[in-house]
Amino acid sequence: MIRLGTLVEGRNAMNLVRGAILFILSFEAVAAQPGSVSSQQIQLAHQLLSSPRWIGKAWGVYLAGQLRSEELDQQLIEQFRVASMLRDWPAYTEEHAFVNVLLDAAIESGIMVPSPLLEPFEEKWTDAVIILLARASDSEQSLLRIRTGGSRDIVWLAVNNMLLANKSQRWYEAILGELRITHRFTVTDADAPGVGGGVGGGFC
Repeated sequence: MIRLGTLVEGRNAMNLVRGAILFILSFEAVAAQPGSVSSQQIQLAHQLLSSPRWIGKAWGVYLAGQLRSEELDQQLIEQFRVASMLRDWPAYTEEHAFVNVLLDAAIESGIMVPSPLLEPFEEKWTDAVIILLARASDSEQSLLRIRTGGSRDIVWLAVNNMLLANKSQRWYEAILGELRITHRFTVTDADAPGVGGGVGGGFC
């Protein structure tokens, strides 16, 4: 049996989301105009990030990404801890959509997400993770892991370029360890008699 309180909470949550959507649409309409971020915008982002519904949280991280306010940076980073439990949800769910919006918002906001928080998303959201790892100071282990994970050629190239730019000692060691030196000898005897000008040879 559904309690009245549950219905009220659900209705309030939906009202918050609807109001947020209208507010964000109006925010985008004036986003190109110069001016500081208002406390009302930041407060709404905080409320949405604390929403009990994933769609509400998704609007919250989206707004936080657009606002680019230091007051929201830490709360945005903390969402990665929550989102790590959602990485295997199907693509058509609110949970999966929340992860997509979170990664986009993190890129848009310019925040630096610690590499350990990005690890759960390396397999399915590799491109976004690489962009965020480019800002992280502790990205070496993650980049080396992605490099050896059978990624697409373009991903492999991007990761190697990043490791080279970072002068990663472990990357240099890995490259040297992957080199395979082989020898091929061709033995000929120019003075050996032959018919028709042929040259005898052997390979070893």
